[in-house]
Amino acid sequence: MVLILRACSCDHHHHHRRTNQLPDRSTIVHLFEWKWKDIAEECERFLAPKGYGGVQISPPSENVIINLSNGKRTWYERYQVMSYKLDTRSGDRDDFVNMTTRCNKVGVRVDAAKHMWPRDLREIYSRLRTLNTDYGFPPNTKPYIYQEVIYFGNEAIKPEEYTTLGDVTEFRASRNALKWLVSWGEQWGLSPSDTALTFIDNHDTQRSGNVLTYRESRPYKAAVAFMLAHPYGVPRIMSSYAFHSTDQGPPSDDKENIISPSINEDDTCGNGWVCEHRWRQIYQMVAFRNAVRYTAVQNWWDNGSCQIAFSRGEKGFIAFNGEAYPLNATLKTGLPKGEYCDVITGKKRGNSCTGTKVIVNDNGLADVYISNHAEDMHLAIHVGIENELKKEYDSKYQ
Repeated sequence: MVLILRACSCDHHHHHRRTNQLPDRSTIVHLFEWKWKDIAEECERFLAPKGYGGVQISPPSENVIINLSNGKRTWYERYQVMSYKLDTRSGDRDDFVNMTTRCNKVGVRVDAAKHMWPRDLREIYSRLRTLNTDYGFPPNTKPYIYQEVIYFGNEAIKPEEYTTLGDVTEFRASRNALKWLVSWGEQWGLSPSDTALTFIDNHDTQRSGNVLTYRESRPYKAAVAFMLAHPYGVPRIMSSYAFHSTDQGPPSDDKENIISPSINEDDTCGNGWVCEHRWRQIYQMVAFRNAVRYTAVQNWWDNGSCQIAFSRGEKGFIAFNGEAYPLNATLKTGLPKGEYCDVITGKKRGNSCTGTKVIVNDNGLADVYISNHAEDMHLAIHVGIENELKKEYDSKYQ
């Protein structure tokens, strides 16, 4: 199920009509195994203010209890549904209603959609009620649907069999040289952008050992940044808890009650929760994506291997250094003349940056330097309020 953070219905763009997100938002976060009370609080205190557009939650229906050999309960028991009763470790019906009221329930994720005939799903979807106009949705607004259709290129069942019903998850990725990302998206043979839900990892794949996860934080943050900087698809961020075995359930007490995440002074989480969505390098890129909406990839540059850069029209610029030596180049940013704070290395505070400052000249050029030893392998600037110090531009950038 997906909860969409929503305050109004003033939407005139196809993407947002489809996903029901606010016009200036397009990123979903999966708060895996969170309690309903904690999700409600997180919607209000962090997700909405930081520009997230929606939340994927764990299944809310009563499930079979599965105990591991050590007596602990596992995460996948949540997918062994046994009734329609809204009562799980995440909370009861009252908790669920409170959460959906504060975050708004307007979407559905269909697990293992490829195991169901499309015609059967069509019949099921046709019986879904339209969204409640009391929450600001126009009459006859349909829920946003995305379907898990695992496809790596050789399976018999293909995503396009389901795209007329709703969006589909796009599992295909690559570990090739960064330069090949110049054509990432539909030119790679991926699903059409307006039907694809993109992600770097999910609760299943992060346990497979074949994808980037929070454990490899430097390349992982860069991969998420590229996904958020690129206009292809609807991006979903994974928010995890730390685990040491694939079966391990969420942080819990001696009675197997889920423990709430603690919030640190730097906005990160504790109590066994990873909370990737609270990493500065990730939520700042959510703001980047919001700031560059409706623009195309332009000013592509690469060194022929693993250093790349591109702009999103005249609103944002990002560069990556995947080499074993520094990126040191003067690059076309596409941005108006001004001083900008790199949202990866720090934040804007008043009229100064806590991280790297980037100066763009009259021609839209900037001297870009990213050390191969830096904490992060990328740099990003944009025209949004989180970023600019001084810039010269007209009203079209507002």
